[in-house]
Amino acid sequence: MLRSLTKARNIFFKEHRDLLVNAVHERTIGAHFMAALEQCYPSYQVDSEYNKNLLDRKEAVYLGRKRRIYPDIVVHTRQRHARNHLAIEIKPATGKPNEIRKDRFKLKALRRAPYSYPHTYLMFYSTGENAAIWFKEIR
Repeated sequence: MLRSLTKARNIFFKEHRDLLVNAVHERTIGAHFMAALEQCYPSYQVDSEYNKNLLDRKEAVYLGRKRRIYPDIVVHTRQRHARNHLAIEIKPATGKPNEIRKDRFKLKALRRAPYSYPHTYLMFYSTGENAAIWFKEIR
């Protein structure tokens, strides 16, 4: 899994490092990282903010109540749980601890049925001249 994420990171840096250097918004970074992932997963669909569970809303219980969930990026085959592969939440390195905590709970929920994503990661990034991207697996 890390090999594919590293490959996508390398594609992103080659084509879009300037986005990190110039500290653009998380959504822009996510959109371009998603495009890099598409090159690494040609037999899957790569979606952002995907909110469907088959034909229903994607929901999970975390932090004490049922919530709608919209993962930043998913690698899957739409309409088929058996082909859920990877879910990613994206955060700046300077992200608020409470927001990172929420994303951890969300990713843990995506590992459980009915979604059963076998791979869930937080993707952190730093900006400026020392721009970087790194991953933390969430189990």
